Amino acid sequence: MPKVSVIIPVYNGEPHIRSALESVLSQTYSDFEVIVVDDGSTDRSRDVVSSLQGPVEYIYQNNSGVAVARNRGFLHSRGELIAFLDQDDRWYANKLEAQVTILDQHPKLGVMYSDVDIIDATGLVIEARSLGNKPGLRFLRYFPEFPQPHPFPSTVLMRREIFSLAGMFDPVFKRNCHEDTELWFRIAKRNIGQFQFYPESLVQRRQHSLQGGTDRQAREDNWIVCLNKLTMLYEADVKQLRTLKHMLASTYRHQGKRLVANGQQQKGRMYLKQSIKCDPWNWKNLLGYARTLVR
Repeated sequence: MPKVSVIIPVYNGEPHIRSALESVLSQTYSDFEVIVVDDGSTDRSRDVVSSLQGPVEYIYQNNSGVAVARNRGFLHSRGELIAFLDQDDRWYANKLEAQVTILDQHPKLGVMYSDVDIIDATGLVIEARSLGNKPGLRFLRYFPEFPQPHPFPSTVLMRREIFSLAGMFDPVFKRNCHEDTELWFRIAKRNIGQFQFYPESLVQRRQHSLQGGTDRQAREDNWIVCLNKLTMLYEADVKQLRTLKHMLASTYRHQGKRLVANGQQQKGRMYLKQSIKCDPWNWKNLLGYARTLVR
């Protein structure tokens, strides 16, 4: 039985999936299995995966979203430690060795993650140690239990029981955006496992024009889903619930104003009404909706 299960969701990942897989197969630590879950690709992703030699298993599913793909990979896996890698990212060769060593030495640690270097479409590093150099989401200062800096999925190595106890990724998230934030909150809030940040970059995160998470409306919609989930998680914590509702109202308001400006009056007004519902005493929400009535 392998020590580590590496789960890679892929959707039309032909341009970069070979590079991602090769970075796993060239690890200095070798006690692992790789499970590639194809989320309904229509390109040659399957052919690329099949052409590589190594402990790689390929699973196909109808298009259901990245959260479902990762969960299916987990349910099919056997390792006591779980790692995730996005199809367009890469690991440095010592990634698994460094993290497995630390988790073995510190049995109370549950989730190990590292810094990342940002690369462009060609693989050129354009920003080193991206996580450690950024302040992260401002509202997180109200949630001291949340790990800082914000974990990025391709950097994470976690114990199997923690991912299982947390309930895995929520399948409501179809796009690769904010589904990880919601999971980390569940783990941290319920005190399921301790997080540890490794300050060196063990991962290269690729930025390119084909990424699904670059669509602004998709990001905003996923953020709304995430915040709604968090309001349920923190419903008994008055101060933090107020912060979440303020953030949710602000997101609804900005999204609603943008939709109205783009000619989607009905949907935009629906979002603006939601902003008032979340934070009825904020004059910005009331004004945003009122302006749509005089157009």
